[in-house]
Amino acid sequence: MRPYHKRKGLLKGGKYMEDNMKEFVAYSRKLLRVLKKLRKVLDDGDVENAKTMLDELIEDTERDIEA
Repeated sequence: MRPYHKRKGLLKGGKYMEDNMKEFVAYSRKLLRVLKKLRKVLDDGDVENAKTMLDELIEDTERDIEA
């Protein structure tokens, strides 16, 4: 099955899927870094800072979805 995109149709060599995978991996790495920092903050008992970090993560994710 060849990759398909609504606006672009079939694409040679899966280029569209390859680009999406690179973006997904980059996002996943960023998310993992933030989650590790969040775990450390929670382990240190800094609940207020953890809530702030979580709010920022939620806002960043919402912006990424809308982009």
